This record gives sequence, C-alpha cells and structure tokens, in this order.
Amino acid sequence: MHGLACARKIISVIDTLVYAWRNRRAQYRTKRNSKNCGELVISKKQKKVYKEFTCTVKYVVQRWSDIMRGNACSRAERVRIMLLFVSLFLVSRIIPNVAYCQSPPQTDPYVYILVWGEHPLLELSISTYQQDLEDSGFSVEIPQSFGNTPETIRQYLQTEMETHEIAGVVLIGDVPCANYEMEYANSTRIFPCDLYYMDLDGNWTDSDSNGVYDMHTNETGDLEPEIWSGRLHASSITWGNEDELFINYFDKNHRFRIGNLTLPRRALAYIDNEFDYAVENVNSSLGLIYGNETIIVTDSNVTTYKNRLNDTLGYEWLHLVAHGNHMQHSFDNGKIFVSDILDIDPQVFFYTIMACRTAYYTLSDYIGASYLFADTYGLLVVGSTKLHHIWDVKDFYEPIAEGKCIGEALKEWLEKNGELNPFTAYGMTILGDPTLRAPRIYNQTRDVAVTSVIVSASEVYSGWNVTINVTSKNEGIFVETFNITVYYDDNIIKRQTVNLFPKADRTLIFIWNTIGVSGNYTISAYAIPVSEETDTADNTFVDGKICVRKICGDVNGNCVVGPMDFGDVGKMYLIYSGLITGPPGLLERGDINGNCVVGPMDFGDVGKMYLIYSGIVL
Repeated sequence: MHGLACARKIISVIDTLVYAWRNRRAQYRTKRNSKNCGELVISKKQKKVYKEFTCTVKYVVQRWSDIMRGNACSRAERVRIMLLFVSLFLVSRIIPNVAYCQSPPQTDPYVYILVWGEHPLLELSISTYQQDLEDSGFSVEIPQSFGNTPETIRQYLQTEMETHEIAGVVLIGDVPCANYEMEYANSTRIFPCDLYYMDLDGNWTDSDSNGVYDMHTNETGDLEPEIWSGRLHASSITWGNEDELFINYFDKNHRFRIGNLTLPRRALAYIDNEFDYAVENVNSSLGLIYGNETIIVTDSNVTTYKNRLNDTLGYEWLHLVAHGNHMQHSFDNGKIFVSDILDIDPQVFFYTIMACRTAYYTLSDYIGASYLFADTYGLLVVGSTKLHHIWDVKDFYEPIAEGKCIGEALKEWLEKNGELNPFTAYGMTILGDPTLRAPRIYNQTRDVAVTSVIVSASEVYSGWNVTINVTSKNEGIFVETFNITVYYDDNIIKRQTVNLFPKADRTLIFIWNTIGVSGNYTISAYAIPVSEETDTADNTFVDGKICVRKICGDVNGNCVVGPMDFGDVGKMYLIYSGLITGPPGLLERGDINGNCVVGPMDFGDVGKMYLIYSGIVL
C-alpha cells in the first residue's frame, strides 16, 4: 500500500465512520416489551462504512502479526501501519459500538380506572377499590383526563401502552362506547362493542361515515385484544340511583375480597332444552373449576329457573343458556323480567348469561344490570350486547380454573375465537370488575419455581458488571409474593422480591459488580418457598460456570497486557464480524470495555490498558 493510497484509506475510513456516527439513531429500531429491545438496521451506505472499516482492520491485524513474528518490514511500511493504527484509535473515540439494550425491569401490570363525570360520593368507594387492586398485585392509574369520545379514549390508552404494561381498563359511568354494525337476516344490527378498547393496534373503520364502525382490520397490528375491559354502567337504569348502585357494588366487591361475603363452592348451569347440545361442553368446562359441584339443569320452564335463583344455599357461578332480549329471558311457558330478578336477589356471585342482548348497557333497564346490581351478591356478568353469544366456553373457563382473572379469561377466549366468528364475539362484554377471580378452586396448590438463569457472559474481567436474567414462575393458583436470591458459588449477589399472578412468569434483572472478584464460579438462583409449598425441587436453577479474569486487557491470558493482545483483539473483531471463524468464548476476552460487542473502541482500550500496565500512564 503506497503512502497516498494509505492516506486516502485513512480519510475514507474516518469519513464514512463519522457519517455512521452522525446517523447512529438510524441504526436502531426499538421493539417495546422485548427482552432484546434493540435491533440493528443498516442502510446501504452504512454497510459500505463497516465493509471499509473491516477491510482496514483485517489489513492492520495481518501486517501487525507479521511485524510481531519478526518478518521483514520496511520503515515506510511500519509508518503506514502506525498511521492506520492511529486512525483506528481516533475513530474508536467517535463511532458507537452496536449493542443491544436490556429490557427495563418489569412492574406489576396496570389497571386503568376511567370514571366518567363528577362522582364525589364515590371517592371513598373507589379509593378502597384501588387499594384492593393493589393488594392483589396490580398497579392502578385513575386519570383525571382521558378523552371524551371513543376515539380519544382509545388514543389515550394507546399512548399509555407505550410506557405502561396495561392489563386492562375498568370503565365506570357513562364512558362513551364505540358502536359497531353487522348485517344479519337482511337487516343491519348496531351494538356497543367494547372490543374497540381492547384491541389497541387494530384498525377500526367507519366506511360510510355514519358514526358507526363497520370494518375491523389488522393494519400494522392484529385483530386480537391487547388488554381486557369491564363496565359499571347504571345511568340507563330507572329502578335505582347511579351513585347508590355503584357504592353498594363496591361494598360487595370489597367484602368478597376480604372473605366477609361468601357462598358455597358450587356452580349451576341452567340450559334451555332447545340448547341441550351445549350440555357436555358447559359441564366439562365449568367442571374445570367446580368439579362434581357443577349442577346441570336442562329445562324450558321459567318457574324452574326462578326456583333455582331462589335457592337459599346459593352458587358461586351461574351459567344460563336461553332465549331473550335486553329486558327478559324467554322460556317455553313464560318469561323472567328485570323486576323478578330484583325481587329474588339471587345468591350468586358470577354470571355467564348466554342470552341475546343481556349486556346491552346503553338500553333502558337492561337485564344484565339486575344481576350485577342486585342488593346482596352480584359481582360480574359476562354477556353480549347483540344477538348470539359464545358456545364453546372451554377456552373461557380454563384460564379461570388456572387462577387467572375473569377479564384475562375473556381476553384469551377472544384471542383464540374472536375472528373465527366475529358476529358471535364482537358483542361480548364484561359487566362488573374484570379483575375478580373464582374464590376457590379444586386441587389447590401453592408452588413457585425458577425456570431460567441467563448470564450475559461466560468470561469477564474483574470490575465488570455482569447481567443475570432470572425467570421465575408461579405454578400454583394463588397470587404469590416471594424472594429470588442469586449466588456465585455460595456467595450472595443480590435478592429481589417478585409478585406473580397464577401461571404467570417474570424475568428479573440482577447486576453483579465483580470488583475484587477473580476466579471460576457457578451462578445459581433460588426461589424461597412460599407457605404450604411442597414441590421445592424446581426452586433452584443452576446456570453454569463464569470465569472472572483478574487483569483487564489480558486477552491471551498470559497474565500481562502486551502488544500481542492488540492483535488478538483484531482477531476477535474479525470473528465477531463473521469474517473468520473461531471459538465463541474468545469474543468476550476481546470486549475490553464490557459493552457486549467487539468493536472499534476496544482497540483504543487495549492500548490504554497496556500503557497503564506498563506504568507509562496512571
């Protein structure tokens, strides 16, 4: 390489790398809620940048190796090599290395409580409800302003999703609903569609501009719900005062949560004879929660249904399949109305009402409210705002049997079945508190586990920070709060506390500062058993060995930092870039600055370590 060509190459390398530095933001595309939230995206010019840089590094490493092996080299050649080395050193000060960022520590999922209008009488009730949610493992947001149309409310939730892990939203009062229209039996059916607030990345279109949505497409997202939703809506009720109904509801909710409001552990499935084909599916599905305490009744007699509602022993869950509309349920020999249900005041906590328009909450005196706002027990109603309802209920009851909240259960049902039959699914609505769970479940277990330990490197230099990702899981059916401890050999690195819903898992990030540590160690994590836990074999997870090297910059492991280490860093860079092959474990030795890549800055850093080790600089 002649002097002029060498100078041009130096200028080209610096010019293209400065370009890359100025456009570094274009190199990354961040993905929210991903364990590796950085993804490298390289343009054509940036590819040229790194190709130019790589060729230069390859040439310098090759010639440096020749010099160190004593091969003949002219003085001019040595000068050219030194010029290129200096240029690489200078570039290493201005070009950022490509690194993948760690996901932020996870927090408890958020519940957003949106209260429409002024309700000063509800302040104490909602404050108690907020505390109940926080005690059960949620974080809670109660915004003062969140929009005044379905579109602005949805935009608000979309914006909040960018910074919060939202589990769901509870809509209290006259929070506006999005209406949707579908064709059925040669007529247009319009109904409230709360899926609009659940699917936050789909596209909802009003193609004829009549104020009613009629198309739901995935655009850049999907058609599945990201969050769940539930409603407390009482302004359309003529038989009670809105605030009084809300206050009584939250009082029932609180007493249920603290164990002062109970019912026998059993369920009733009342199925009109016309729909007896649903018996097997409903029985086996409810049986996942209540086992043999699931009572199945197939009858078309309204008196039989009323007698069951009057059962003074009561039920935790009632599943009804019948005809009806928003004001009544219909049987062969008569109907049951809102007034009948209010007079009976059924001893039931949870209702799955598979009858048309049960949950059409904007219509006057809708029948779903008579179950929900009954004086003593009603807590939640799952129903539809339109004709038709769900049939295969296994995908709904199964998550509840696993200990998940009812909102999550309906969300999972919609994820699996919503687009298979939109006419059935789009009207499905939860009236009441979606965070509630079935209070007692068969085969009750308490079990936590550590399922994974991932260490950021297998070899590091003493003084580096090592990232240890530990994934724990709640394999039982209760919300659990427990401690995770991470060790190197028998030495504690750090301890963290995690709160997990049943069947949920979470990855905690531990940072181990290795100052003063050197040697080979085994990394492990241990979940302290919770009360009454019997299966503790999976509470410990051992990852493997990590080597903490004492001298930073000693790439070749000869216990000194010398000129050979610079060549070794170059070799590691070529391996890292995929230009040559080599043992993956060697790469960590070439990462002098500990940013999880072997890049230009490491050339400068190994030189600095050499000067420090030689006593030339402090």
